[in-house]
Amino acid sequence: TRFPHLRRLRVRHLHSWQKPYLMRFLEAHPTLERVEWDGHALRRPEPPDLPRISNAPLSKNGLPRLTHLDTRNGCFLERVLRGKKRGTVRLVSVGVVPLSASMLRLFEALDVKTLTRVRLARESDPTLIPKLVARFPNIRAVELDAFSWSSHFGTAVRHAFGHVILRRRSPYQWMDKLDLGEAVDLFPRLEVVNGVNMEERRRVLSIQEVRQRYPRLMKVNQRWIVSEP
Repeated sequence: TRFPHLRRLRVRHLHSWQKPYLMRFLEAHPTLERVEWDGHALRRPEPPDLPRISNAPLSKNGLPRLTHLDTRNGCFLERVLRGKKRGTVRLVSVGVVPLSASMLRLFEALDVKTLTRVRLARESDPTLIPKLVARFPNIRAVELDAFSWSSHFGTAVRHAFGHVILRRRSPYQWMDKLDLGEAVDLFPRLEVVNGVNMEERRRVLSIQEVRQRYPRLMKVNQRWIVSEP
């Protein structure tokens, strides 16, 4: 079945044997602009009479209108981007990205001007964030999934930038959020950010203080800094 005007696809759980059929469905719907899949693939026996199809990446011309891609399945993300020509995928937002050297190479398919929003997975290599920022300078919204990072996350990012900032450790040893100011330094055009530390001298910064110090910011940790639209 084809839906000639389909613009958004949201997929819940799939059976593992259904993944190749998802790719075929995407190929058949070039009008799609937004694809969301939680990434879960339930292991179920494949029906015996089902025709076999290959689990191949999208063709070079697949999903030409795609602007938003949200999935927790790194392999799926790779299949969408693999084989695309440099700068031809005009994504505005992408997540959840398991940032790695191989993923950065796949990101060469993305248009550097259009990407403005990214969400980083917990298994990301934080030392690669500077390269991500350098390649996509227009990123304005970042979600760091801070509650999933290892205790070395903030330190690794600071080392990658050539400096270490000493501050009070979080009482939760498995959690080391970047300070809000550090995140703003990382992403100069930042307007929305989630998963950062808003404490300073054991006191949480007020909305008014954040607004005065960082006038570009619109939303921090799900809280509006400007009037809610």
